This record gives sequence, structure tokens and C-alpha cells, in this order.
Amino acid sequence: MKKICSVLLIAAIGVGVASCSKSSSAPSNSARVMFVNGCVSAPTMDGAINTIGVTNAKSIAYQKSSGYQYVTAGSDSASFRLSAGQALIGKSVGIDLIANSSYSVFVGGVVTGLSVFYSVDDLTAPASGAAKIRIINLCSDPLSISGNLGATTFATGISYGTISAFYSVPSGTYDLKAGDGSNIGSVIDGGTQTISSGKIYTAIYTGSVSGTGTAALAVTLINNN
Repeated sequence: MKKICSVLLIAAIGVGVASCSKSSSAPSNSARVMFVNGCVSAPTMDGAINTIGVTNAKSIAYQKSSGYQYVTAGSDSASFRLSAGQALIGKSVGIDLIANSSYSVFVGGVVTGLSVFYSVDDLTAPASGAAKIRIINLCSDPLSISGNLGATTFATGISYGTISAFYSVPSGTYDLKAGDGSNIGSVIDGGTQTISSGKIYTAIYTGSVSGTGTAALAVTLINNN
């Protein structure tokens, strides 16, 4: 597992002009970035690179992603802003985007104290008959979570802002659970999930121990391919 960096950003206003948008083939000198909204009680969010909104990374609902979008490679910052031109709330993360590589940028925590994290994504295809899965902890409560598919534990000891490595599992139907075994109230059942051969997944653990409704703890699968 690896710790994902986060840094502070001054609040900014408005939606900028679009950066490179997704196309059927990779533009030259481009990387792929997926934005994931895991911020409790946030309205829809827009993803931005160097404070410039990414064309197809707008109005990302809670627990949803933009899918991968092409952006120009280089030393950049990645951030989120409230949709509809409202203020950026919280933080950004510095990110060195290398051409032909893939990245995920996550916003987590609560809307009054969010953080932004990123990962470099190894999208190498799984072995035949298998899928790959990892988990990121976007709950800012002091929890050390594990991820489980049925009887298989695919990650342990995942603290806030930490993402596990990808784990290979046979394709099939599993019950997805995640949480901190030392705090039984944090163990969440994500329901029955179909894990398909050749697919790559990220489970996002969101919400708050004290949250209710949409702010309650949850574990949700995001597709990486």
C-alpha cells in the first residue's frame, strides 16, 4: 500500500476554460486522469488541472467518477471545485503527469474539511479469468479499514487518504464489505457485486461514523476500465 500526498490550496472562484478533453485516441504528450468525488455532503464537483476545469470531468456526483480523461502531461496540480462556478473548497494536490500514464484523483472527507489525494494507476490487464481490485479510504475518521470480497481479504490497514495495491481475484459474484474490525460500527456491507473477468475496480470507502443518510459510511465500486 502507499500513502497518497495532499497539499493545501487557497480557495478559488469559478470554472475555468476546458483542458484537453477525452477523444477516441490519445493526443500527443497526454496523460489520463480520472476524478472521483468521495466528499460527504458535497454538491456535484468539477475536476480541474492547474485550476482549469477538465471538459468531461464536470458535475461529478457523490460516489461517482468522471472516467479517465486526457490532459496535457507535465508538473501540475489537481483540484476540485463545486459545480456551477462556485468556490473551490479545500485543497489540491501536486501531481507530475507523465505522458501515456493513468492517474486517479480523489476528494474525500467532509465538505467543511476535505482533502485531495491521487494515485498512479497500473491498468495492466488482469490474468485470464480474473479481475483486479483495490480500496481507498476517503473517510476522515480515525479508522484502519480492510476490504473483503466474500472470504477474500484484498486489503488491510488502510487509513484515511491511503490506497491499497491492486489485488487479483477470480471473476465471480461476491459480497463486498469494508471497515475497521476494531470498530464494528464501521464495517459496511456494500452488497452483492459481480466481479467480471478482465475488469479493474476501485472500492471507495466514504462517509462518516456519525453520518446518516447519504453521509453515512458506505463502500462503492468504481470501474477503472
